[in-house]
Amino acid sequence: MSEKTGYRVGDSVFYPGAGVGRIENTEDIYLTGRHESCFVIRILESRAVIKVPQANMAKNGARRLLDGRKLKDLYGVLAAGTRQRIASNWTEHCKGLERIITTGSCLELGATVRDLMRRKHSGGLSFEEAKLLMMATNHLAREVSVSQGIPQDVAHERIRRHIGVNL
Repeated sequence: MSEKTGYRVGDSVFYPGAGVGRIENTEDIYLTGRHESCFVIRILESRAVIKVPQANMAKNGARRLLDGRKLKDLYGVLAAGTRQRIASNWTEHCKGLERIITTGSCLELGATVRDLMRRKHSGGLSFEEAKLLMMATNHLAREVSVSQGIPQDVAHERIRRHIGVNL
């Protein structure tokens, strides 16, 4: 186990902007004029490989997957009331949604999925919002799937059930 980060080969992690991955290996690479020990993370959905310096895991927003307590908190967020937070500037609204999706916070991601899914169910979304909803829902469902050891389609259904919509 890495002394600095608490991560080790075989751990599943959430990497912002990419989704759920598994630490496959450690590797020393030459970066910014010195050798750095990196985690080699394979993203499950895209099969992409990301090399992250061990010292930068937290700085880059990588985090452990949901555990039992955090999963319960997530389901509470999904079932909670919708926040009305649409900015008057549409570009800023979409940039704000994208920032939340890429922050790595599972509870903020859950709130974003909840709000967008309910808006889609009640009246519709713009093309950009629909694209962001799909990305956020896939990240969240992949994390729930891996955390609970269930198929991703079952995780999608649990998310929709807690939000209270059937799309």
